[in-house]
Amino acid sequence: MSGPLQPQRRPSVASQSFYRIGDIREKYEIKEVIGTGNYAEVRRGINKLTGEEVAVKIIVLSKDPSDIMNEIDILARVDDHPHVVQLKEIYEQKGRMYIVMELVTGGELFDRIIARQHFNEQDARDLMHVLIETVSHMHSYGIVHRDLKPENVLFASKAEDAPIKIADFGLAKLYQPADDTGLLQTLCGTPGYVAPEVLKNKGGYTPQCDMWSLGVILYIVLCGYPPFQHEQQNKLFKQILRADFHFHSPWWDKVSDEAKDIVCRLLVVDPARRLTPKQAMQHPWMQKRGPGSSVDVDKLQDYVRRINKRKFRMLKNAIVASRIISEIASGTRTSGRPAGNAQQSSSVRAHDDSTFLPPPPPPPPLFDE
Repeated sequence: MSGPLQPQRRPSVASQSFYRIGDIREKYEIKEVIGTGNYAEVRRGINKLTGEEVAVKIIVLSKDPSDIMNEIDILARVDDHPHVVQLKEIYEQKGRMYIVMELVTGGELFDRIIARQHFNEQDARDLMHVLIETVSHMHSYGIVHRDLKPENVLFASKAEDAPIKIADFGLAKLYQPADDTGLLQTLCGTPGYVAPEVLKNKGGYTPQCDMWSLGVILYIVLCGYPPFQHEQQNKLFKQILRADFHFHSPWWDKVSDEAKDIVCRLLVVDPARRLTPKQAMQHPWMQKRGPGSSVDVDKLQDYVRRINKRKFRMLKNAIVASRIISEIASGTRTSGRPAGNAQQSSSVRAHDDSTFLPPPPPPPPLFDE
């Protein structure tokens, strides 16, 4: 049985009701790994009493667990929303935290679109209704996601009418706008989806950064490719900082003027002039009905292939960096040139990853088989 929570890990009022005392294996069977990250792994779990399948995120606790507690607090605050992945229970034992969450099995947004082989403006409008309303709900609780992208827009199941779920609140933050000191400051997000004010990193930024990311998602689902793309990240960021995007022919020729207009009003460099969730919901395109134009699914599939290649490249870089860090820590490598190589590998990982921060050293095994 786990002991009492340490003072530095005391749960917030919002998350207190999710904490359980005892061994998680008394209630759940912990099965195979279904996902991994820099700080955690996710395993499939089964509730022994009900048979319900769940996702169990397992995290090795550090001396400063503030990031973990922040994510838990945020999930607890939005647990009542049907389009957010649900938090169920939290266990803490043997230096690890087990976060039991809803298991979503329907795949990512782009995979679903490609499988359907059809996605028109009405489909895009229905998607944006869900995303904007959910983001509005999060913002009403002072929560900024900061990493909205298609990989974090999931479907609850493989059913045709499965609800959409927004996932991965690892970079989310509570926004406290009492004064300028309450502005968000951290440079984070995913290249291609990050807002210009986040990249500028001058004077802080507001929840409006999420609306920029929704603008990028909308652009992609209307045409099949992203508005900002370049192999060199500094040039990609220059495009974003200038909102340098275009409606290319022939992919945008049949897209309605109203759809192009809402994209332009979301991808505005000045966050004060960018559409808010309420304004976006009131935009004429959001009020229309009818199929309109269809996305070029082949174009979208090509974009997804490139994303997957980048993920594979990112994984290789992370493995190399982790190996070098481990060798240095064990004394099998010396400082000097190898350390420089480790830094170079970490830099590549940091540029490609969804955060702009280098990865930590590899953790010990997270679950005793």
